[in-house]
Amino acid sequence: MTSLAAGEMSHRWPFTLPDGKAILFSIWNDIGWEPARIVAQRMGSQEHKVIVPAGGGYARFVADGPRAAGFLVYAREEGLMAARFDPARLEVTSPAVPIVDNVVTNLSGGAHFDVSASGTLAYVPGNGGEANRDLA
Repeated sequence: MTSLAAGEMSHRWPFTLPDGKAILFSIWNDIGWEPARIVAQRMGSQEHKVIVPAGGGYARFVADGPRAAGFLVYAREEGLMAARFDPARLEVTSPAVPIVDNVVTNLSGGAHFDVSASGTLAYVPGNGGEANRDLA
């Protein structure tokens, strides 16, 4: 479905938009959250469109009732953000705002949360999911 461009290490955490015509995913380079990007790509195309240019990953979309638009919910190292999102145009239409602090994330760009179609948010509270461990 996707192809890595120059300088991209991996594409992770895909999420199919409700119409089934596009996906959201993270471009992750294994050097932390700040350079991580969220992009969208239409099915059948190799071109991806940058949605969040830096510092975000693990994107999810929740519809705003019967309207076609909704919200992009995504993780940052410090917590979750949300912004109005138009899935037809694949564009954020408002500034992102923090919605929850201290959600467990990991060094591979994953986050321990999900949002149901009705908008219910479930998450694991805490700081970072990767602790120093000793092999025994």
